[in-house]
Amino acid sequence: MHPAPIANGKRRSLTTPRSRPRPILRPEVEPLDSRLLLTSGASPRHRVAAAAAELARRDPGPAWRIPTPVNDPALAQRVQLALEPYLAAEKMPGIGVSIVKHGKIVLNQGYGDADVASGTPVASDTRFGIASVTKSFTGLGVMLLYQKSRSTAHPINLNAPIGKYITKPIELDPSSGVPFTLPAAWSKITVRQLLTMSSGLQRGQEGPNPGQESVDVKLNQMSKTLLFTPGTQFYYSNVNTWLLGALIQAQDGRVFGKPQSYTDFITSHIFKPLGMTHTTFLHGTAVTTPGSATPYNPDGSKGWQSVPPSDMNAGQSMIAAGDIFSTPHDMSLYLSGLLNGKLLTRQTYRTFWGSTPLVALASGGGVGPGSFVLAGQSWDLAQWTNRGPAMIQKGGTNPGYMSQVSLYPLTKDGIFITYNMGVSQTVKQPEVINAVHAAMQTAAIQGTVVAPPTQMPQGLQVYVDVTGSGTLKDFDPSTYTGPDGSFLLNNIPAGTWTIRVVPPPGDTATSATLTVAAGHAYTGTNLTIST
Repeated sequence: MHPAPIANGKRRSLTTPRSRPRPILRPEVEPLDSRLLLTSGASPRHRVAAAAAELARRDPGPAWRIPTPVNDPALAQRVQLALEPYLAAEKMPGIGVSIVKHGKIVLNQGYGDADVASGTPVASDTRFGIASVTKSFTGLGVMLLYQKSRSTAHPINLNAPIGKYITKPIELDPSSGVPFTLPAAWSKITVRQLLTMSSGLQRGQEGPNPGQESVDVKLNQMSKTLLFTPGTQFYYSNVNTWLLGALIQAQDGRVFGKPQSYTDFITSHIFKPLGMTHTTFLHGTAVTTPGSATPYNPDGSKGWQSVPPSDMNAGQSMIAAGDIFSTPHDMSLYLSGLLNGKLLTRQTYRTFWGSTPLVALASGGGVGPGSFVLAGQSWDLAQWTNRGPAMIQKGGTNPGYMSQVSLYPLTKDGIFITYNMGVSQTVKQPEVINAVHAAMQTAAIQGTVVAPPTQMPQGLQVYVDVTGSGTLKDFDPSTYTGPDGSFLLNNIPAGTWTIRVVPPPGDTATSATLTVAAGHAYTGTNLTIST
């Protein structure tokens, strides 16, 4: 339930009938709205907990039954025809496809070969390494902690520094025997900056064989110097997600009352509730799992060459960032769970789908240096329109495997593709997923998209007068101005707001002010800034 609005200085009852229109609020307001403190005469600490518990009780999310995936024969044939040019020309060995259409699972099927030598076909229960799509599970785990913690006396704040939550040495890899201690230089990075890859952390690929080394060893050995001021740029690094895994492990006991490892938490809070019984993690030095498609690299005229184990990433080196193996069947359940509101409330999902406009420092995450990025909360892309979150995507590549998830929350459509082939010069991921899109005949962005600028200057910050008294408050650290004078607002509430563009410190530019009306969307309006 959303906080009760105040009108004419009087607070409406929190028991207002649900038939009344509910106000549209930004996905996250931290700390908890002070008006809810009036619901109890207890101490402030217990009033916050009581109010948050009331919110959770009022909006528990829809009832859920694990759906039975059903294949649409006509759709399966269209996908077959769409993929035929790639399979017939041996541009890829095999591929698994999962499709959810209007909230219902309509396809989870394999095409091509799971093992070329034996001719074993890809089936709906064939496991693939989903690579960095794992990061979306880690982000979902953080959101589960965040949501649950709001009904406790110790709510997790996504804008709080990670040092507030990782206070002791921790072992992400239980076999490493080398606890990781959070460096002081990283302690002020916020949880949200880790989620959006805007922390400035380096990539941590230390040692002679980084694909085999333990995460904890890498974290202890890598450079602690940040590449840029956190929150100002985008730089794709697994280290961000390793720290989010450490956050889950550090806070699980405090929030859910049962301390667990990262992998046990994801298994018990995501895999099991969604019915993903064939999804698992790599452990220790393992590079594949039983029932998995053979990983291949294209080798020109020699055909497919299986990737040697020494060239693959071991489980201990990819914890929280790329160590999940799943099947087309299980990933259809994952898509269905996300699109139908399982696990999180509607409000928390809007936070999970949130978008942060940034400029990439270097190549990584599917973008090149200087590229404009609409970074999601553990997603590569989170595109909003005037109707809300329209397209959410995450891709991943490991030696011998590639995967991608595309979600369209407004229409409850989703696509997952995975194939047992590494990076290829002849097949690009967008080609394959676009072919499946065409066969699906739906899954399009709904609403009006405001084209973002290709680059943004450093330092300009947008503030919103939220009180009406002239006092400026930082509305959202992900809101910036573009070089053409346009601005992007992340998840702005409905209403009329005064927008002020403030120049970098030391600059004597005059701030520009105007009033705009906007909903939960990005809004672009030209501003003139004198310099």
